[in-house]
Amino acid sequence: MLRFPPEHFRADEISVKPEGGLLYYPQPPMRPGAAASLYVEGEQVGFARSDLNAAALIYEQLAAKAEDAVRAGALTRLARVRRKMKNPDAAARAYSRLSEITGANVSGLPADLIAREGWASLFDETRQTAELRREAEAFLKDPRSRRWRLTKPQYEFYWSEAESWSGRGILWRSLLCGG
Repeated sequence: MLRFPPEHFRADEISVKPEGGLLYYPQPPMRPGAAASLYVEGEQVGFARSDLNAAALIYEQLAAKAEDAVRAGALTRLARVRRKMKNPDAAARAYSRLSEITGANVSGLPADLIAREGWASLFDETRQTAELRREAEAFLKDPRSRRWRLTKPQYEFYWSEAESWSGRGILWRSLLCGG
């Protein structure tokens, strides 16, 4: 029978020794995330009025805030707007800034994970195959290194995305399916 010391249990988090000892967790850690209400103006301007420049300006202003969770949410939205504006370089800069935020969540996911996925999908959209493969290989190392505390569905989703981007997923599917 396994016995766990009481210091390994808290009501809001699971403690694992050694740190990073699991590939995935039954629930994600409680990390700060910004209130969605902070971004309402940018969403309304960007979607309802289709004024992407104004939305980008609002998100840039929010991205200048000191609080990591606010900056992370703003940079995620700024990257999305820049992609809609067909400005991949500006989107990549937003993802670069987002990747530096390691202690905050956006929609329940680690900000730096969103940045990594954003870069890869941006490379995929712009057909930058070499960059996509390089990012996918780096991305494949991150979950295995236990960099992020993900749930099983999150882990499986991002792992399969990275495998697909790296070309491994295509190879494995063709071997499994006989194609």
